[in-house]
Amino acid sequence: MSYYKAVNLNRYSHYDGKTRWRVGAVVKPDSVDNSLNPCGHGIHCSPTLLDAVSHQRKASRYYEVEPINIIAWDKTKSRCAAVKVIREIGKAEQDELAGFSLWEVNHPVNPLQLRHVNLTKTDKDNLIKWTSVRESVWGSVRGLVWGSVRVLVWESVWDSVWDSVWDSVWDSVRGLVWGSVRDSVGGYIGGLFPQITIWKHAKNLGSDPWRPLLDLWYRGFLPSFDGTTWRLHQGINADVVYEITAQELRLK
Repeated sequence: MSYYKAVNLNRYSHYDGKTRWRVGAVVKPDSVDNSLNPCGHGIHCSPTLLDAVSHQRKASRYYEVEPINIIAWDKTKSRCAAVKVIREIGKAEQDELAGFSLWEVNHPVNPLQLRHVNLTKTDKDNLIKWTSVRESVWGSVRGLVWGSVRVLVWESVWDSVWDSVWDSVWDSVRGLVWGSVRDSVGGYIGGLFPQITIWKHAKNLGSDPWRPLLDLWYRGFLPSFDGTTWRLHQGINADVVYEITAQELRLK
């Protein structure tokens, strides 16, 4: 049976930031708690990759491991005296085992760091489509995605993407209406789950409601809305490259 371990991108344990992980190594803790508590001191690993994902709180890489002396366990993890590191899980296999774009969760795209491209009519049309999606969502985009994804996995995904994307765009968008930018980040995260075709509270949106936002995102445009005007921002300084008022939208 395969077991999996999530570690940080530098190949150190999330728990202490000191324990090094590499293929072929036998990883041991400095001490072991011999109680039946699955959360006690030891080396933890999970029976599925998604279980490993559910325990991460930062961007991660993943290893297949072989447990050595399982001491205690629950549904999502086992606590061991040691584990042997068998191999690292590659990009394509991560996505296949997880059923969503797991690799991109841990290596998210910041649209403001992409190279500049010229604004096109298609980009403007996608902004209009995105305004319609956002207005049609019951509650927030974040809440919609939360309600449609397994909660433990969603918490870890949100933390990983939020830490990587939001922190890096915040300096650029600090003066913008943060709620609309947050919803853009939420829409990007929703797009990382292509297997979800029915979104809770928003069945009328269709199977791929995030497509207009994703098309803008991967071209380097970040939408914002201040209650009156929609804007598209580009570049590390979040320069405004297009704007349209809500009143103009209603006339289209």
